[in-house]
Amino acid sequence: MRVSKIFNNSVQSALILYGLASDKKSVSALGENEAPHLQNAREFFDGLNTIEEADPKRLDFTENLLEAFAAHTDPTYQKNENGQGSGAYIGWISKIYAQSVTEGTPIPAEDLYKVKEELEYFHAAKSHIKSLGHSPDIGQYQTYEEFQDVVDPLMLRRDQKNEIRGMTNAIKESTTVLYDGAEGKVVIPHNVQSARFWGQITKWCISGKNAHEHYPDYNNDGPIVMYAPKTSRLDDDNVISGKVATADNQIFNERDKRIDGLPAYIKPLHDATVKSLESKGERAYFQMFSTPNENLENLMWEPRKERNLVTPTNYDSLPQRQQLFLGLIINAESSNREHMVKGIFERFPDLSDDREFIRAGVQLHEDFLNHANDTIKNDREVVLTAVKNHPWALQSAAPKFQDDFNIVLAAVQEQGWTLEYASPRLKKDTKIVQAAIEENGTSLEFADHTFRQDPRTVLAAFENNPKALQYADERVFDDLNFVQDVLNSAQKGNEATKLNFYKQMHRMPVFQNSLTTNFNELQSTLRDAKKMERFAAPPNDPPEPA
Repeated sequence: MRVSKIFNNSVQSALILYGLASDKKSVSALGENEAPHLQNAREFFDGLNTIEEADPKRLDFTENLLEAFAAHTDPTYQKNENGQGSGAYIGWISKIYAQSVTEGTPIPAEDLYKVKEELEYFHAAKSHIKSLGHSPDIGQYQTYEEFQDVVDPLMLRRDQKNEIRGMTNAIKESTTVLYDGAEGKVVIPHNVQSARFWGQITKWCISGKNAHEHYPDYNNDGPIVMYAPKTSRLDDDNVISGKVATADNQIFNERDKRIDGLPAYIKPLHDATVKSLESKGERAYFQMFSTPNENLENLMWEPRKERNLVTPTNYDSLPQRQQLFLGLIINAESSNREHMVKGIFERFPDLSDDREFIRAGVQLHEDFLNHANDTIKNDREVVLTAVKNHPWALQSAAPKFQDDFNIVLAAVQEQGWTLEYASPRLKKDTKIVQAAIEENGTSLEFADHTFRQDPRTVLAAFENNPKALQYADERVFDDLNFVQDVLNSAQKGNEATKLNFYKQMHRMPVFQNSLTTNFNELQSTLRDAKKMERFAAPPNDPPEPA
């Protein structure tokens, strides 16, 4: 492996691979060519107990992903004629990235291009950085935040000199101005061009060079609101433009750092915006959402065509307020809908009694059912609608519906794990259990013990999801034919399948007598036999295969 030679710390390399594999936006950050390598990495790490068990030098995806990481973070990275990669900063950024993974706050894949831009600036401006009393030696910066505290303000001041002040007609047409006064401006950009213009002198990804990738993702959660205060009102030398954005149910400062609440210097601009909208009769739909988990301040207003809010046409019979709320949920990304639903019902508790609103809402998110009154929770039509669209709603359903064959079947066909919330009677039902296992083999965990003792059911679950084997009853492993069938299936599977087989091997005493040849053959196909033996023989019960 050529590029991996510059990553001379195996644990560090494993942490980088794990961080990239765990980030759902790595494909868009590194490129579609890396998609299969990232998928292989996810499957591999999914089969390990700890990251330290991985040996990057033995993995076929290591070369590609480490090279992609180097190319997307180090501006000096290049290959020589022999294909050997090198870069002035790859050692530092590898250490910093691995450290962020260890701490549980990995640098987002979507921000890797920013790392490269910051290092590019640092590389070109070392003399200037030194003249300001900062170290020009990258090794002196022990954390990414420490490095950013030096570089980011300098980059923003550089951008301030190049600010484009003239607004074209195209930008005007793609911008909703909520407020324009002595305190500054509050705007909603409706496309990438507008987001780039209003996001000047910031490090927002929705306004950077990759805005075409990031703006649509954030905009799907609803309108992005940008605050641009008058710079003459700023009294903090560390604040350059003072701009703030609310996007994806979060608040970001000019350096693209998430913050809790609007800064004090933004409050006058925000208050002026509220007062202005109130005077226009839009106060009824201008609400402040704040939840303990998000510390979110999000604007809502009457939907208008130019604001890109979707009002679902099939809900025309509902009052305008309910249509607005459903439109906001539709526009939100799925990961943010729970907080929005919670905020709506906290602000307007009377909606818990609105059957038609709940019936429409459960098609968008299961939490609508949680907020319904008891009468609606006992409405079979509403519950069935919820479960068909969001199987996890079965968890919140009344016991009588958890014992309803059609409702439970609808849930497990979409999400096998919801078998956990089925009644004891239906956990014994063959059709229900088979449907759950066909969707996800690990739902075997929640089936009645008779299925966990049945060789045919356990084998089907294993072939669907190798992790299901851990939920099989001990007695099933006494069946030589069953163990042989599972072994044959494992031999045909990928590395993750073999790993899960080995984790359960200590439960198969027949290995010691009848399956020695096949066991040795399977063992020889693995890259790290010692690691596999640790899975096979727990400390308390360590039978060794013959």
